Amino acid sequence: GWLDRPDVWWERVIEKPWDERHLYVVDGEREGDLDGYILYRHTPPSGEQPFGYGIAVMDLVAGDREVALALWRLVGSSSTMVRQAGSQ
Repeated sequence: GWLDRPDVWWERVIEKPWDERHLYVVDGEREGDLDGYILYRHTPPSGEQPFGYGIAVMDLVAGDREVALALWRLVGSSSTMVRQAGSQ
C-alpha cells in the first residue's frame, strides 16, 4: 500500500546518526506490516528558554486516524520540555 517505502529509503533513514533523530513505528496486524511511523528530531532551545528543546517532525505517515492520533500524542507527551513544535 501507500505506506510502503523502498529499501533504499529505509537504508538512507537508518544510516543517519540517531543521536539527533527519533523514529517510532506502529506495527501492523500481519508480520512485517506497518500501520504508521513518525520521524522527528529535537531542536535547540529558542529565545530566552534556558532548558528543554523544540521538536521538528520530519515525516509522519499513518494508515488510519487512530494511528495518526497515537503518534501525535507520543510527540505531544514531551510538552513539559518543549516550548514549540513544527514540521520540517
